Amino acid sequence: MLFIISGAENSQMRFKIVDTTKNEMVANFRVKDQNIIGKILSHNYTVIGGFIYFNNQVIKIRYDQILEKRSEILDSNLAFDQYDQILDLKNGQEVTVSPLVSRLLHRQAYMTRNFEF
Repeated sequence: MLFIISGAENSQMRFKIVDTTKNEMVANFRVKDQNIIGKILSHNYTVIGGFIYFNNQVIKIRYDQILEKRSEILDSNLAFDQYDQILDLKNGQEVTVSPLVSRLLHRQAYMTRNFEF
């Protein structure tokens, strides 16, 4: 599956899902959740294997729900599961870069900054 973010309009964001094996669009929907829209518009995220990584948060793309509902406008709770504080950061630490992906090593790395010395 290919997850496509195709733009924001009228305080909504449009998403498309394409089945790359059949070369056809299988879902085309909008989400109104301003929290998700803000993260996407920041361009400070990484999409890897059905997950959107944003700072110390992960948003799981719910392909099963999206394909089952096939609705034009989906509630963000159906389309995405959001998880906060995925890294156990100490006081004064923050994630500075969403995961860096090493395709060679099949690993992800996060960069953090510590303000307390």
